[in-house]
Amino acid sequence: MSNITAFLGRGYPDKEGLGDQWFLWNYAHRRLVVIHTVGLETFTGDDMDVHKKLTPVWLEKIQSLLHTIDFEHGDRRGYLIETPSGPRIIQKAIEPYRIPCDSLWMPHVDMVEIEMSKIWAWDHVIGRGIWRGKEIDVFHAYDDLGLRGIEKTMNAMKALRGMDLTYEIVAHIFAGDVLVGFLTESARMARSMQASDRAAVFAALSKLERAGFVHQGLHDGLRILIDERGKVRFMNLLHIRSYAKHERKKLEEDAQFWHWEMLTNLFDSLGPIPASIPYWFVKPAATILASTPSPERRLLVTLRFEVDMPGADLHDSEAKSKARRKQSSKSARGNWKTLEIGSLRKGHQIPLMMLASLARIKASSPPPPYTKYPVENVSLMSRVMLAEEHATTASVVELVD
Repeated sequence: MSNITAFLGRGYPDKEGLGDQWFLWNYAHRRLVVIHTVGLETFTGDDMDVHKKLTPVWLEKIQSLLHTIDFEHGDRRGYLIETPSGPRIIQKAIEPYRIPCDSLWMPHVDMVEIEMSKIWAWDHVIGRGIWRGKEIDVFHAYDDLGLRGIEKTMNAMKALRGMDLTYEIVAHIFAGDVLVGFLTESARMARSMQASDRAAVFAALSKLERAGFVHQGLHDGLRILIDERGKVRFMNLLHIRSYAKHERKKLEEDAQFWHWEMLTNLFDSLGPIPASIPYWFVKPAATILASTPSPERRLLVTLRFEVDMPGADLHDSEAKSKARRKQSSKSARGNWKTLEIGSLRKGHQIPLMMLASLARIKASSPPPPYTKYPVENVSLMSRVMLAEEHATTASVVELVD
């Protein structure tokens, strides 16, 4: 799986409005890269037909540019833009929100140390894998909003340590010196709650309240799991609120609504079989993006060469040059002339006699001035430069921006 890149999912435009977010996971570097589709049509969530139509368009562009993406550095954000020569992905390093690390209580781990078995993206990246021989669950933020959520969740999990109410954190995930997530005990063997779990869930809620906490995200039952031993496990602790001793009355009022009223109504609607599946049980099908050669396409490129190259009959009198200037694409630039003929790979060689022949055709051709010469092995280069290498050939030596 070392050369595999998976498309995990799509997110809406971020706070900067830089287009939809596309999440790519590379198994070689075990890194997540977020690509923003800048300037492309975005999906607002109102029309699924539009979403279905645009998804393959975006993925095709991204897939054709996989070889240009730097997956090694996890601090780079990618931007898919359209240029005159086709789509292009540019990346830049970002300075993320930094979670304070002075009160961490478990080992530090890098994502490269984790053998991932499944991974997908929602409001942050969720996955499952193996670390130090044990199955674990992975929670990994990809933006500042997610990092703040990770921070709040870890604070709640630290406060609940030893209470046997949630899956414990076993390690903190770092990307370089930035804390980006955490690992917990695996919930793979857990199930959703059902009607017969009423007593156990209410007992766990009472225990949570006595410790000074109210979970404000239990209304749909998706954040309550029952593990393989029948123990209640509260999930997504981002929604937990803590109360000081002098806020006891407020705690009781909030608990009456968020715990007792919500859960009573929920249990009254449950049957003997779990009615819904928590989203961390759902594994959307990942799209594997094969790194394939980009489609060949005809492009015009700018080739520069010296006017006095052997075999290149490019010498014109000043009068002839002035007369033909408006009709020819051959424009004098010091000791260089410009000729647009087609696309070439870097390092490709062309006989100078061929250049001379093309130049003569150009000099005598009426507008439009550009002579298109079909060159095989077309690349995505928009401009290349030719310089003299031997008496009979010239070689593409660099990209001219």
